[in-house]
Order: sequence, then C-alpha cells, then structure tokens
Amino acid sequence: SRGVPLIPNVGSLVTTWDNSDYALSAGAFSEGFLDPGFSTEDWIAAANQTLALVRRNKIVILQNYLPSADETAKRRFLLASYLLVKGARTYVAYFASTPFEWYPEWDLDLGGAQKSAATMDELSWNGIYRRDFDKGVILVNPGTSAVQVTLEAPFNRVEPVGGGAVSRDGTV
Repeated sequence: SRGVPLIPNVGSLVTTWDNSDYALSAGAFSEGFLDPGFSTEDWIAAANQTLALVRRNKIVILQNYLPSADETAKRRFLLASYLLVKGARTYVAYFASTPFEWYPEWDLDLGGAQKSAATMDELSWNGIYRRDFDKGVILVNPGTSAVQVTLEAPFNRVEPVGGGAVSRDGTV
C-alpha cells in the first residue's frame, strides 16, 4: 500500500506442484533460474512458469551463479535462456564471487524481440528453442544430446570475453 514492491524469492521454479499465486506481488526473484544442470523437463517447467510471470507484466529478476567468471559456456546458456523469456520488466544477473560483477554480454544489442510466447511450446524449433530478435537469433538446447540445425542464413556466434568483479573505482 506504500508503493514498495513485494518481490519474493521463488527459487528456481522447477517445482511444478507449487501453485502459488503471485497476483499480489510486484514480481518474483528466481534464484538459480533456468540452470543448464536442470533436466530438460525441469528447465521447460521453470521456463513456462517464468513466462507466466512475464505475461502478467510482473518484475522478474533472474539470478544464477557461476563457478568462475571464465565459465563462458554457462554464461552463454544463462544469457540465451534469459533472452528466451525476457519481457519488458525482466532482468538477469549471474556472478561468480560477488554480486558486484559485470559481464560484457549484458550489453549485447539484439534489438526488439519479434514475438513473445505464452509457453515454451511456442518457441520450440527443430528440437531446440528459438526466439528471433531484430538483430539476432537465440537458440537454446536444454537437453544433454547434441542437436544439429540448419539456419537460413550465416550468423555470428556470441562468445563472451572478459567480465567479472567490478574494480573498487567502478571500472568494469
């Protein structure tokens, strides 16, 4: 009632039996979101629950942890998973040692999303998940088996370089 948003920590959202109603909250903080270690079924369930919050225009803060700042495979997976579910009020953070870290891929400008989805089924494409943006394409394979796809045009792959703790003077 005082304009302070209530944003509960909802965990990783892989618990499909939890039917909590977040209608009275301003949003949700998902700690451990869409982790590459999830089973495919859990990853899809968590993504669908995240999309449900995004569809209701909730503030959605997605946070995960890195074993080290140099863990680029996990960084790519988390960033791509975030971009699949991203809405107007969705935010991402992952870090290795302190929440005061910055990663250059967070500045990636893909332009606007060409469509939003109500469920992951709408983003299913050739055995993986795909979301097109004005300036790029996001592809995510949450499974453990490799999937080969043919793209309609050549693309550059985003490969994160650098990042990690922000220095005491605020330089990233």
